[in-house]
Amino acid sequence: MAEKPWPIHQFWYPEKVVIEDKVVVIPDGNNALTQDPGPDYRLPSTVIPLNYFLQIRPIIDKDYPGIGNKDTAPGFVRVTVSCANSTNKIVMHQKFLTINESSIQVKSTSNGAVLLVVNVEYDEPRNFIVINLASQLTENQIYEISIEFTANVPPNDSLRGLYSEKYVDPRTNQTKVMAATQLEPLRARQVLVCFDEPTYKATFDVVIGRTENFTSLGNGPLVGTQPDLQNPGWFWDTFNTTVKMPSYLLSLAVSEYSYSEAPNDLYRLPVRVYGPQHLVEQGLAQLTADSSAKLLQYFETKYGIPHNMLKVDSISVPYKRGAMENYGLITYGYQHYWWSDIWLNEGFVTYVSYEAMRTLWPDFKMLDYMVHDTVNPALIYDAGPSSHPIHQEAYNAEQIGVNMDTIGYSKGGAVVRMMISFLGEDAFYKGIRLYHDRLYDSVAEQDDLFNALDAAAEESGLQLPRSVIETLHTWTLQKGFPLVRVNLNGSDYLVFSQETWQNSDVRNETNNPQTTWNIPVRYLVQTEQDSGSEGSLWLLQDEGPQSMPVQNANSWILTNPDAGGKHIKNKNNSYIINMIFSNVVYTFITLGFYRTLYDDQLSNRIQEQLERNNSVFPSPARVRLLDDQFTLGFQKYVPIQSSLEFTRYLGDETEYAVWSSVLGNLGKIRNFYNAEELPADYKALRDYLLPRIESSLNSLSGDDAATIMLRSSLLEWSCTMNSTTCIDSASSYFEQWMSTPDTNPVPTDYQSTYYCEMVEQGGFSAFSFLHDKYRETTSRHQKGRLGTALACSRDSLLTLLVMVLDTELYGIEKVDSIPIFQRMLQSVDGRFNVFALMETSPELFLEYYENDVNSLVQILSPLTQILATEEQVAEFETLVQETQGTFQGALNSTLDAVKQNVDWLNEFREPITSWLASNA
Repeated sequence: MAEKPWPIHQFWYPEKVVIEDKVVVIPDGNNALTQDPGPDYRLPSTVIPLNYFLQIRPIIDKDYPGIGNKDTAPGFVRVTVSCANSTNKIVMHQKFLTINESSIQVKSTSNGAVLLVVNVEYDEPRNFIVINLASQLTENQIYEISIEFTANVPPNDSLRGLYSEKYVDPRTNQTKVMAATQLEPLRARQVLVCFDEPTYKATFDVVIGRTENFTSLGNGPLVGTQPDLQNPGWFWDTFNTTVKMPSYLLSLAVSEYSYSEAPNDLYRLPVRVYGPQHLVEQGLAQLTADSSAKLLQYFETKYGIPHNMLKVDSISVPYKRGAMENYGLITYGYQHYWWSDIWLNEGFVTYVSYEAMRTLWPDFKMLDYMVHDTVNPALIYDAGPSSHPIHQEAYNAEQIGVNMDTIGYSKGGAVVRMMISFLGEDAFYKGIRLYHDRLYDSVAEQDDLFNALDAAAEESGLQLPRSVIETLHTWTLQKGFPLVRVNLNGSDYLVFSQETWQNSDVRNETNNPQTTWNIPVRYLVQTEQDSGSEGSLWLLQDEGPQSMPVQNANSWILTNPDAGGKHIKNKNNSYIINMIFSNVVYTFITLGFYRTLYDDQLSNRIQEQLERNNSVFPSPARVRLLDDQFTLGFQKYVPIQSSLEFTRYLGDETEYAVWSSVLGNLGKIRNFYNAEELPADYKALRDYLLPRIESSLNSLSGDDAATIMLRSSLLEWSCTMNSTTCIDSASSYFEQWMSTPDTNPVPTDYQSTYYCEMVEQGGFSAFSFLHDKYRETTSRHQKGRLGTALACSRDSLLTLLVMVLDTELYGIEKVDSIPIFQRMLQSVDGRFNVFALMETSPELFLEYYENDVNSLVQILSPLTQILATEEQVAEFETLVQETQGTFQGALNSTLDAVKQNVDWLNEFREPITSWLASNA
């Protein structure tokens, strides 16, 4: 290996030591392993940034001769730095920038001396720019580094740092353009020359150039606007100095947006939401601004930590999903030291988003829904081949990207949730405040958090069998999660044991490691006569199974990482689970990240209780219970028939979170059991499930948020299964709408489902009517619903295919095309038409999507949840082969996933269909 121009940057991680170019991993003091981290992607710590002065002019609408070309951003940056160690090299980050090397200047602030720049070198793999000086920088002295550059502003590419997006103003039919930034994790270097690592925090002074018709936004408040005297029609907007922050939180935007602002009685700082004017006028921005203000007030009160910016802005970006927490926009409280600890941001935010929603908008029951929406997907991902520890070393861009996945976000959120459950809210929030006080204006590693929580636990008098840091290391430094088995040992004892969860495809491999965890389980022993006494049970990493005496072996028991039984809270306000043995109630309050497998006796008793009175188990417990049961069946820990037994009671289920989990698991079966191709299997599923869905639908009352969402989900399923009630309702709505076309009678929350049913049942007249309504409306949401509904047609799909590809004639916007194509693929005729056109004229699709093969992959991605028979897969394989050259092999991964469905269907079709038919 060639000698590096500077020593490898030393940084310490728990149980890892950097020695020369190897990382020695010592998990338990034995059997040291080595791994080559590849190139050292860290900056040398010789120069530390203190402040950036950035002047930048995004040009997004046209070329401006003498100023710059469209889709570029000429800029100037002056970085004030402190020399930590004497050096004659300044190493910073840049990527895709055009550097004016003759402009580079390094000046001492103490005497004004300008240092001679010998040359400039570029290390492309590491995105380094190296400024070589003729003399040494002096330790502890301050210098200014000035550089002129030009950044790119690529259209429709949020992966390139500063990018532009187009949108249409439906009032004028004009296409407009805006620019925004997405700099996490390593994209600030694509906007300016900088020290693009989270370790290096500095203040930013930003000046943005724009023309008169645009406005600009930055992290800080606007403090002044001056005309650009050299370029008439241009203006410079100057923004207030930011707090110290890492480069990836820098944010700027240029647009023709307007805004709505929250009333100042909701929050002490200005809270604005910016968006296209036609959407702001519809009141959408006001709702978001008011909600943001309430959330900010909630977080300040809850955590006792004031927000330290002068304003909070949010900005809508066309067609972009997700969000970015830039300071001054939507901010988080802490910065991580390095990308190995990204979960300290993302995991916390995952949890607190649900917690805040639960408090401010309780009708949504978001903490219940978190189990289905976040914990369950994290368990699935963590059991798969792409899993990795939450805290994982990252040495290059690819490895950093791996850390920003379901593990960092969703499993991270689940671990935060578990921390609160075994520490209690008092100790947890005390630890968070201590963590903040220790590290404010600094950077953090995960052990900084764990040490603060340990101190808070000790101060609160909590007696834990293992420290917080020991406990949580078992959850963050190793991948996977445990399976907790609960068995009756005779009639006297319950036995709890743990093992590593393993999916069926790897369970029998001989080299599978067995990992253990420190699993907290707390319980309450309660009699009918008194309030009971608390205790705790831990399954520890270095100990074996734990036993608990039972007083009545004929009763059921529920061990579950969420609330169950009577909804009791202990003194720490934690939810608890009741496990009833005659007159004794064992109540568990752990919200752990694991699955539970009961023996047959206990499983049968839980099923009986569900059918007798499911409300004994609150909805989070039922979500976890049913998802565990389906997963145990699909992964062959138990027969799939045993899993299906837990669905008998569903006609009495009225909670959205529970049904969401159940329908998510049954969705694969529904999609594979196509009525046209597997009619007998479809009939068995319909005959069993539809009565339960309709029973639940009929029992729903009220219009709270969770009930509306549940009614919408169940209605969609009932219509998919050709419920006569749904067909009659859709027909009635259609007749009303046809008779008074200017008045839409369909309730907004159920429009997607009823529109589809109208087109499916109403023939060409309904198809034509909804297409007319599509062209009339200016509402983006309404266009999306109406456009997708057109694909539900039984006899106009070929017509629709032609209409979509001819936007000018038929007016179907490109943003709606992908959902339309995806919906078409759900029917046999739709697949035939799409496949046929792709095979014979693939260039039509490439031209329509401007050679973006990723759009084609997105169109066909639902096939991984639809195709499962050998005949279906053969048809798709023909398409892939015919378009291999034109589509550049982009469909190969989709084909691989579809082929796996054949094995799944061969494995589960017969037992599932037989059970459904026998129990309909």
